[in-house]
Amino acid sequence: MSRALISFLCVFVMLAGCQTRYMTSGKVYMQQSNWEKAREQFELEVQANPQNGEAYGYLGQCYYELGQWQKAGESFEKAISLVTIPKKLDQIKQTQRAFAAEHIKRGNNLYGQQKYAEAAQEYIIATQIEPRYIDAYKNLGLAWLRTDSLDLAKAAWAMVLDLSSRGDETWLQAHDVFAKLAMQDSSFTEALAHTDSMLVFKPNDVELLMFRAGLLDAVDRLPEALEAYSMVVAIDSTNTDALFNVGVLQSKMGNLAAAEEAFEAVVRMVPDDTEAQYNMGIMAMNLQQWDMARDAFQKVVDLDPAHGHAWQNLGICLLRLGDMKAGKAAFDRASQLGVH
Repeated sequence: MSRALISFLCVFVMLAGCQTRYMTSGKVYMQQSNWEKAREQFELEVQANPQNGEAYGYLGQCYYELGQWQKAGESFEKAISLVTIPKKLDQIKQTQRAFAAEHIKRGNNLYGQQKYAEAAQEYIIATQIEPRYIDAYKNLGLAWLRTDSLDLAKAAWAMVLDLSSRGDETWLQAHDVFAKLAMQDSSFTEALAHTDSMLVFKPNDVELLMFRAGLLDAVDRLPEALEAYSMVVAIDSTNTDALFNVGVLQSKMGNLAAAEEAFEAVVRMVPDDTEAQYNMGIMAMNLQQWDMARDAFQKVVDLDPAHGHAWQNLGICLLRLGDMKAGKAAFDRASQLGVH
């Protein structure tokens, strides 16, 4: 054996011995709960052997016990990227998840006590320990929403969107949150984009179609809004809200006969619904259909004699129809109810 080869083997044995000693010492310190000393040993090990995934796993535990959440997460992620033995890999993942889940549990307890900012801090720790923990980001997003920290909430939900699979429930929930937040900011185009993403997977979802129709109406895309409301009616012919909006849009677009047909259908379906009758009257007034408006407002005051605005509008309709006496009586009744 050559002198050079002998020298190489000696160095190799020395290095292997150092690595083994660091691992052995680190484990002993862990058993003694001496996390600082254990951390030192495992740090020396990964410096000497950067491919030792198991050492990174132990180092993650040490950092966790020392309250260094970010470093714990980084070490666990490094371990997962290096360890190839399935059993050891599962153990590392389970340890990482257990540590992160403990902080989610604490956060949930605080959330239940309406301590939303404190809950958010626990969820942040969970995301530091396990950067791919979707539920942690979801809970964090909800907590920030409760504190009106909208930018922070959006950042958390963006992570939910990135980590979830396209089309699954979590992915859909994230798009729903973004759509509602955009709606609050009057960012109707952005809200539409998120809603359309959801409709790809839930094309017959009545709530989504109604929401989309309202957004389209808000940006003056009336034919598309009408189509969306009509789709709802096709799915559920008893949906009076959608049918009423069909009437509203038809009237906006100048299709008065179609609007009248929609309004009459609503009233037939809910003859004793004062709100439907009142809205029917308002739309009929806008269309200058005074007979129809009069009948609608008369129905409202028959159902609810204390509806002052209905009495006032009834008076307007009666005057338009030339019944001055009845119109004045209706105005007097509205005035008695505080409407002038």
